[in-house]
Amino acid sequence: TPVLFVVILLILGGNTCFPLMLRALINTKLRMARSAHRKHVIRLLLKYPRTCYSHLFPDYATRWLLIVTPSLVMLQILVIGVADLWVSPANDAGDAEIMVGLSPGDRALAIVFQSVSTRTAGFS
Repeated sequence: TPVLFVVILLILGGNTCFPLMLRALINTKLRMARSAHRKHVIRLLLKYPRTCYSHLFPDYATRWLLIVTPSLVMLQILVIGVADLWVSPANDAGDAEIMVGLSPGDRALAIVFQSVSTRTAGFS
C-alpha cells in the first residue's frame, strides 16, 4: 500500500497537478530570493506566465485547477464507491461487489487509486 500512495502522488504531480506544483515552487523561490533583481524577474514570470513556459498557468487558471481537480477526484471516489456497493454483475451470478476479497482499507485505497489514475488514462 505505501507504493500506491507514492504512485498516486506521482500521477497527480506529473500530470494534472503539475501546474499547481510549478507555481508553488516558483512562489517558494520568490520568497527565498534575496536580490531585488531576482525577485523582479520571478514576479514578471508569475505575472506573464505563458510568455515563458506553457505549463505555468495564469493565477486565475491555477486557482480554478486547484478547485476542479479535487472536486473531480472526490466525485469519482463517490461514484466508484457507490458502484462497488450496489452494482450487480452482468451475468447475475455471484457477488455484486466489484472488489471482492479486499479489506475495507485496501478497498478504499483501490477506489482512490482508480479515481486518480483516470487522469493519466485520457478520461479527464
